[in-house]
Amino acid sequence: MTPELRDEIKAIVDSRATGIWKVRWTVVAYGHVLKHFKSDSNMERLFTRHLIDHYEGVVHEGAIIKSDTPVDRKVLRHRLLHHSRQSIRSSLEKLTQYAMLGAAKRHSAGQRGGIFRGFLSATGSFLKTYFLRGAIFDGGPGFLYCLFVALESFFRYVALEYDRDKLNTFVGR
Repeated sequence: MTPELRDEIKAIVDSRATGIWKVRWTVVAYGHVLKHFKSDSNMERLFTRHLIDHYEGVVHEGAIIKSDTPVDRKVLRHRLLHHSRQSIRSSLEKLTQYAMLGAAKRHSAGQRGGIFRGFLSATGSFLKTYFLRGAIFDGGPGFLYCLFVALESFFRYVALEYDRDKLNTFVGR
């Protein structure tokens, strides 16, 4: 967390403001800030506690807001440095965890997987993150970041096909 973001959050807490704030982040991968990569990280992550009914999801859990409460939504000005990928080893571990959790989620929704489906998903994911979101301009760290995200997508659908009977939402770290 940058000092600017810390001060911004502290000012919100000190003011006792009520609402929901989106937190934008900048990806840090393999010790490098991905300066050109435009992440889709504009997620609501700062909440006034009484507004939350419960949380849903197994990866990137989301708060479900009480439906009877009007909510003021805002965006934090300063960005969070999201250290998403610190090493190849941790990326491989994360790949396994996210692929299996994603497969379990899709299994419970009745979706089908397979190698071809995984290949299409991975290809689309890589093209979108590497080229359309600008990671191509972030050198090796940008390439590796996008490759691991694409591999997670590939193995999610492969596991959905080949590990269908063994899928659950408990995946150790």
